[in-house]
Amino acid sequence: KTTINQALSSLNDFYIEIKWSFTSSIIPFLSSMAPHDTCKIWKFGSKVRLDTSLVGWKNLKCKRRNISFIFHDDYSKYDSDLIMVNHSKKMIVNPLEYPDEDEIRAVTIDLVQTKPI
Repeated sequence: KTTINQALSSLNDFYIEIKWSFTSSIIPFLSSMAPHDTCKIWKFGSKVRLDTSLVGWKNLKCKRRNISFIFHDDYSKYDSDLIMVNHSKKMIVNPLEYPDEDEIRAVTIDLVQTKPI
């Protein structure tokens, strides 16, 4: 952990956007049916934040949520190096920890009831 934190601290702070999608000159309308997203990455000190919105795929349509993954070294607030913030549901979870029954139920209901975009 300290090696990663030291390496991150030695890098300059930055922001980058990575847009990805599928296109084809052979398969028509592939770009409109295939998943696509823009990932935003911030690095500040020894912290890294990745924002994304694509969380699933159903019936050839994307399921989206505003999600952030944050790698940090602030143990006074959280007991994990990595946290996931679901901005759409206003939830903070540890993605490396096995979820409790309430979290499993909430995620299952969310995925089943969400209408694809």
